[in-house]
Amino acid sequence: DAVPVIWLTTLGAGAYGLIWGYLDRRWGRHANAGRAAMILAAACVVTLGAAGVSAFAERVGNPIPWAQETAQAFIQDDRTGGEESRYLSAGGSGRSTVWQAAWDGFTENPTLGVGTHNYEATYYQTRERNVGTLRQPHSLPLETLAERGIVGGLLFFGFLGVRVAAGLRERFRRLNSEGKAHVGAMLAAITYWFVHSSAEWFWQIPAVTLPAILYLAMLVAPWNKPREESKIFAPSDRPLRLAGVGLAALAFVTITPLYLAHNFQESALAEENPWVALRRLEYAQALNPLDPALPREEAGFALSIGDVPRATQAYARAIELNPEHYAPYTILGRLYEDIGRPQEAEELYQRAFQLNPLDAEVQGNLRRIESETSDE
Repeated sequence: DAVPVIWLTTLGAGAYGLIWGYLDRRWGRHANAGRAAMILAAACVVTLGAAGVSAFAERVGNPIPWAQETAQAFIQDDRTGGEESRYLSAGGSGRSTVWQAAWDGFTENPTLGVGTHNYEATYYQTRERNVGTLRQPHSLPLETLAERGIVGGLLFFGFLGVRVAAGLRERFRRLNSEGKAHVGAMLAAITYWFVHSSAEWFWQIPAVTLPAILYLAMLVAPWNKPREESKIFAPSDRPLRLAGVGLAALAFVTITPLYLAHNFQESALAEENPWVALRRLEYAQALNPLDPALPREEAGFALSIGDVPRATQAYARAIELNPEHYAPYTILGRLYEDIGRPQEAEELYQRAFQLNPLDAEVQGNLRRIESETSDE
């Protein structure tokens, strides 16, 4: 059923583009061409809008009750409706709870936020419903505000706004029709990227976000600048260029150790020899000593070779690096339970419960160890 609609929409868009291009070429020759183009555009918008509203009303009936029911289902993370939209299925996303936890993190720490990658820990503590495990709120704007606060929000939204405004200024000031088309296409791509990133995590895929970043850079690049004005080291531009080089060098020095640490981590996880894997994880931690995931993986390999003291120390280090996350407490509690230290295991389970009170596994661990220690 969708194929005819797709073909008709494609043909309609193509016809509109051809007619607009013809009118744009004749814009300067006929004074009425611009008026005709605007009338055509308005007619196309009205026709397509009416067709869309009609099809939507035929499908859902009265749109007002449908909108109210949909909003209520979204707020309550209702599992029904998942066949229509995965954003209404608690089993698929639970967006309402996830986004509410991000907003709570921002309102409680409005200036600097809860810290980069700290949303996961705060989510487990503040969520009102258990909708699964996750590391980020599936919304780039909310993640920016929750983890980096107003300061990060101003930098992020300012970064986007300045570039979009620069592109729009050039589009309406002095660009020809070809340049206007380029700017319009780039703005459309950036808008789609931003809107989709506001409700999904796909912005973390480099192949998706890199084009948007390049388009943002192109919007502030010089348009139709004469050759004599674009010398590489013009005296007036030299301080700004030197500052750019310095920032690029700083970024390189900062990012390179993290990149190398990630490579060591990936190679360790793919290594079958646990001693070799442990050595690579040591290199990774030397390059990135603040990542709590590295000591957790070190502890896993240490347990595989029977080195319980090293595993215990590694889990303790993971807790020290990220004391607000429940998982290291749970894992270390299991280890203490296995080696016959139930009192310490109970303390760790209690702390894990405080940090993640809605998790069924955490609740079960705590009930079991409390029952065992009370029997003793």
